[in-house]
Amino acid sequence: MVPVPDSESEVEAVFGQALSEAAVAQNLWSGERAAETAVASLSLSGELAGARYLYFSANGLFPCSPWGSSEACLVLSLFGDSENDGLLHIREIFNLRITAELVVLSACRIGSAPYPEGNEGITDMARAFQFAGARQVLASLWRAPGPANSELMTRVFRLAKKQANPDFSDFLDKACTEMIESGLDHPRFWAGFTLFTEGSEFVTSQKEGARTPSRNAK
Repeated sequence: MVPVPDSESEVEAVFGQALSEAAVAQNLWSGERAAETAVASLSLSGELAGARYLYFSANGLFPCSPWGSSEACLVLSLFGDSENDGLLHIREIFNLRITAELVVLSACRIGSAPYPEGNEGITDMARAFQFAGARQVLASLWRAPGPANSELMTRVFRLAKKQANPDFSDFLDKACTEMIESGLDHPRFWAGFTLFTEGSEFVTSQKEGARTPSRNAK
């Protein structure tokens, strides 16, 4: 499996819209620091619960994937150690202590696993984060070409920075429209994110020039 390209620069660019440069540096966990044990430690210490936004730029594995994961998980590291296997499993996500307004899963293969009934993989992972305390989860169904993921999320957080009570459904809508107007009009650049809100309602980006209305997750 190939690591997500430019994941660190993506997170820096996106959160640079919401945080100061110093705050981004202080709260960015990448490389060896972005380990499963680090996430668990941040959860136990309460630091994770103090974060308004959580952003994971990583690969996702599901039971039907060719890599043979027995449980849906985020790949935080390609190499495990004596304390962890490098994977953040759904059962471990359930046990996290978070209160984030939004969790972003910007990754490769997150929601594209060939589940027999559709996108249960991404739905299960989003619900795990919501059970742990997240109000909303914004997840990618595929990795957009080039820097498109980063550009879309940067636009979303630029809009959020201006609002005391951000409406991420509206911001995602506007960001998709901006992408289309900038010339990145093919849906592969902007249609890959799904927003899971409280009550399991979700919003997708599947309509020409705009996103479809919200629907209830099954």
